[in-house]
Amino acid sequence: MIALIILLFSGVYAETNEPSRLDDTHQKISDGILSFSNQIDSFFGNQRGDDEANGSRLRLFYDNNLRQGEKWDRGLNVRFSLRLPQLQKLLKVSFNKEAKEKAKGKENQTQTQTQTSPQNPQSEETRENQLREFVDQWAFNFNTGIRVDIPPNLFARARLRRTMIFFDKWEFNPTQELNWFLEQGFGAVFSHDLDRRLTDKTILRLTNTFVWSDENDETTSSHGPQIFHQISDTKAISYSILAQGNNNPKPAINNYTAFIAYRQQLYGKWLFGEVRPAVEYPRNQGWNDVYSLFVRVEAVFGSI
Repeated sequence: MIALIILLFSGVYAETNEPSRLDDTHQKISDGILSFSNQIDSFFGNQRGDDEANGSRLRLFYDNNLRQGEKWDRGLNVRFSLRLPQLQKLLKVSFNKEAKEKAKGKENQTQTQTQTSPQNPQSEETRENQLREFVDQWAFNFNTGIRVDIPPNLFARARLRRTMIFFDKWEFNPTQELNWFLEQGFGAVFSHDLDRRLTDKTILRLTNTFVWSDENDETTSSHGPQIFHQISDTKAISYSILAQGNNNPKPAINNYTAFIAYRQQLYGKWLFGEVRPAVEYPRNQGWNDVYSLFVRVEAVFGSI
């Protein structure tokens, strides 16, 4: 029945050749989802928020971590997201050119195999537009930064991400990242977050992330739901329940964490404060509860 309705709708659209209100509605909803999820990530200082910024951005973090049974851990960290629009343009042009050459080679091969077949009615301009659209759907970012260790730990990373909207409600973000640290060497991050806007101020995120490190050849993972709520223009809160695991000595979940993060602008649009109480249930402590409190003061420079 659904297939029949879609077929009939397609036929009417082809005959009338009028803009589809359904497509317009879909685009507006999709843009709303993307805009809000990017706004949330930017407010909470998530890496994705920096990646979606229009310009370069520097973040300074002063973190304090109090964990049950451990010493007070505090220190300064730095993250710098560098935007290189010319490099991104160059990569898109190169990718587009390579894709067109592959498509042309495939077309020549097909014509050789089917010389008696009628000519493909699809124009060269249409094929180029389709290839260009495919390339533009992928977002590429290159970032550099420094970890304030002794000695300082430089890093660089390249990230490729694509956003897809399902049923006008779910935003799927498959992300592939390759990074390099001066001290640890190479690593990779594979993230597959699924977002859904619940209200005008609330978003649900199903997190699935895998992180590989060349230093110890170990893969860690994090899975679970998160809810982000924008209380006002200057305040936000999130609720998270995550299962964390690794593949050493064999793939297994080794920790469960539940935490609440409250974040607020302290001054202007560049100084933030964050408080994050949490409870963990680590395997290496017999799944007993371990409480912690994380406090952060953060300053943002550059693109805000």
